[in-house]
Amino acid sequence: MTPFNPSIPVNIPAVLVSQVDGNMLKTLVAPVGRLAETLLRDAALDSGIVYHEYGHGLTWRMIGDMFGPVAGAIGEGASDTVAMLINGSDVVGAYSSGVQDGIRRHRYAGYPLTYADVDGAEVHNDGEIFAAVMWRLIELFGPARRSDLFTLFVDAMNYTPSFPTYEDMRDGQLQAVANSAYPSDRCTFWSAYAQFGIGVGSSAVINPDHSVTTSPSFAKPADCP
Repeated sequence: MTPFNPSIPVNIPAVLVSQVDGNMLKTLVAPVGRLAETLLRDAALDSGIVYHEYGHGLTWRMIGDMFGPVAGAIGEGASDTVAMLINGSDVVGAYSSGVQDGIRRHRYAGYPLTYADVDGAEVHNDGEIFAAVMWRLIELFGPARRSDLFTLFVDAMNYTPSFPTYEDMRDGQLQAVANSAYPSDRCTFWSAYAQFGIGVGSSAVINPDHSVTTSPSFAKPADCP
């Protein structure tokens, strides 16, 4: 390494964009949407994205084989769930995307789609259905019990087989509830799942072309009002 010599001039190049030129560049990119506003927004600074990615590590290690048109979709939905349970928000990725409603097709509060809309075409889209169930549970549990729900959500992975279906996730959570200090929450879980078509008797089939055909059920057990 050459030692520093203060007698040798150092020329460091610099580039300047004037405010006038900067405003002109903003005008040029305006037709493509919010690019100028979001260009420097790092997703690593968006807590929803960070917690979502952490969620993948959680489900892959505790459940395993979170891939394919069904289990892969559940993995995406479960990761959104981790973000929602920590942040208490029904929106994921609003900061990094620059979009108020985040990066999903709909906000999870009042989510309009159901299990009937799961088709295997795109795991993030199909995963929204599982996350919508979980957001409904967050609403039903309320802010004071969100930590209880988070505990049940994670504990349920101990009772969920690898390469899970939506029904496996539901049943694992019901088993966690049964073994917890909150067994009376059983019908609350059934209510949320049944609302989105993953009720008693629901099922899904992965077709040879990797599309998914679901048989929704909006029914709850007879002892759940």
